[in-house]
Amino acid sequence: TKYYPDLENSLVKSRYAILHQRYSTNTMPEWKLAHPFRFIAHNGEINTLKGNVNKMIAREETLKSPVFGDDLNKVFPVIMPNGSDSASFDNCLELLILSGRSPEEAMMMMVPEAFGKKINMSEDRRAFYEYYSSVMEPWDGPAALIATDGKTICATLDRNGLRPSRYVITNDGYIVAGSEIGIVDFDPSKTKHLGRLLPGKMLTVDLG
Repeated sequence: TKYYPDLENSLVKSRYAILHQRYSTNTMPEWKLAHPFRFIAHNGEINTLKGNVNKMIAREETLKSPVFGDDLNKVFPVIMPNGSDSASFDNCLELLILSGRSPEEAMMMMVPEAFGKKINMSEDRRAFYEYYSSVMEPWDGPAALIATDGKTICATLDRNGLRPSRYVITNDGYIVAGSEIGIVDFDPSKTKHLGRLLPGKMLTVDLG
């Protein structure tokens, strides 16, 4: 069709696709910095990376998991040395998801929205962030992230909100989110909703 030629002629059929194109602005391209593509796609930088990695290393001595049991040591180190910020984030998220958490819960643990006393939110949501702040330190950006476990896709923006993240929902069932509008051409008459993620907010699609 005019507006979905790639989807129409594709040899691979899937309910979803996550695409990342890296523009190296301040580092030389290296294979070890290639995007991990296991659970996330990421635009931006994790500016708290060194602290995040060091705290995860320290946490390994006290980690316990009924899911992994005696095999837990096999996942260490949780974060592979010398990886990029995307790879390190992906490593930590992988542990949380494979231990039984949903992508939404894991992302809210790692990338919490601002939840200070002056922020207007439900007490249940505030309690969630306050509890998990003692378990997981925030991975602060500026960063726009998309994560999936193959069953759910969630897109989120860190609480600083300094990266663009826009989305479009069409009348014929497509949802496209990305750092720019116009990633995919849509028939304007089929556009149901145009929007952008706000700082700390999340867009979730249940593929079930």
